[in-house]
Amino acid sequence: MANKTQRKVSVSKIFQTVIHCALISASGMGKRCRMSEIRFFVDLYAGFLFTGSAREAVVIQSVQIMRLLEVLEAEGFVSIEKEGAQTYYAITTACHVNLLTEMLSTDQRLPMEEVIFLNYYITTYRRLFFVGGQELQEADRKLIGDLMEPGRFVERQIALLDEQIHKIEARKTDYAKIRAFLDREDVAKLSITEKIQQLPLGPNIPQTYKKSLRDVLAELPEPLRQREIERGFDQRLQYFYVPYLRSLINERGLLTSLLPDAG
Repeated sequence: MANKTQRKVSVSKIFQTVIHCALISASGMGKRCRMSEIRFFVDLYAGFLFTGSAREAVVIQSVQIMRLLEVLEAEGFVSIEKEGAQTYYAITTACHVNLLTEMLSTDQRLPMEEVIFLNYYITTYRRLFFVGGQELQEADRKLIGDLMEPGRFVERQIALLDEQIHKIEARKTDYAKIRAFLDREDVAKLSITEKIQQLPLGPNIPQTYKKSLRDVLAELPEPLRQREIERGFDQRLQYFYVPYLRSLINERGLLTSLLPDAG
């Protein structure tokens, strides 16, 4: 019986990653596998991937695994075979290629724990696809070789991270210009309305929907408008963008350390 502190959760993107890797691991050395083998790898990967991510134990339910298996069966990637009381799952090499492509060709920045996990997975299981009887077509062998080339996945995540760093650096610069403007002696003599009208709102300052930020600020009640001008911009710069940029730069350093030739 499950522990009372365990919680049921929907199949999120990171849960799919765990299940997909488990399917590949459980079926990588043979044609078929049982739910018990899939369950072993799901629990193994979830056990260290979600360590410390919640106060309660995070559990991927068997029904969630079955849901994904049924989707893959409908797509022709998995065959579900019953032999007496035992159910076997025949997971094709085409399924392996499909799952790896989905996980490793993403154009989105992934959470750091997922990047570290997938880098571990690539490092650990890359040889699985070139030894142990994998019947890969030459095109698929090349695709998997490219997808799982050491460092390639991390390099792509670094490139995506660099784009984010560039955006936040530009935003930080524009916020710094606003702060410098509001700190000027001649500006201090202006009314709140005049300050709003003259704010140097650079292209990287987030605007509001439909109306310009300047118009929205002018329409705020006086206490809110005054607070935004006197403290809002400065606090967003000091307590959000500056530490956020620092965290992104630190994250980049960690990702760089994962590259094969690092150190």
